[in-house]
Amino acid sequence: MARKRKSPTPPLRRENLIRNRVKQDEDGIWRWSYDVNLYTDLHILFLVFKVMLIASAITSMIVFSIMLFSGNIGSWEDITGSLGVMGLVLGIILALSVVGYYLYALINGGKYSVRFEMSEQGIRHIQQPKQAQRNRTVGALTTIAGVLSGRPSAAGAGMMAASRTRMHTGFKEISRITASRSKERIILKSGFESNEVYMDGMDFDFVLDYIRTRAEPATKTIIRD
Repeated sequence: MARKRKSPTPPLRRENLIRNRVKQDEDGIWRWSYDVNLYTDLHILFLVFKVMLIASAITSMIVFSIMLFSGNIGSWEDITGSLGVMGLVLGIILALSVVGYYLYALINGGKYSVRFEMSEQGIRHIQQPKQAQRNRTVGALTTIAGVLSGRPSAAGAGMMAASRTRMHTGFKEISRITASRSKERIILKSGFESNEVYMDGMDFDFVLDYIRTRAEPATKTIIRD
């Protein structure tokens, strides 16, 4: 008697495959957690540098313009002297930023713990409860230090750090996707905000494809090794 031939098994959809760390719950939302090593992943420090450089450049241009139009700068020596002072101040600010970053890393045990929730509409970046509590503490201390030193910008930054523990990016709002496989990171640019999404290397292709297929077709994508 001839054996009955089995029909071929249909291939599994990508979303139905078992993923390392990334798992789909009964509500259809994909969830996973990730610990960013603050000592080896210096992207946050570079972001701090970028913000400080922009803020310092704008402040320096305003001060330089005021001095120029008020007649306090009348020679090339005055210009080079002013630029030298501005460069020194910028160097001190950047040095303090490095110290502050590693102090932040030390307080957090060298890691940034975060949880992600990914649905059909977008992806949510949520700080783990202990991480959120530490950030609120650091933010409160920054706010107090800013108030006592008479620096409203520092106080405002501290208040923002203390209050914001999550962020959501809609797929249709994304203007640029920058993905790095080696760093296990995907940065979603939306307006003036950037949502950093981390995942295990085994989940990189899945998460990236999930985001790209739901973003607008015109969304620019940059993929780095």
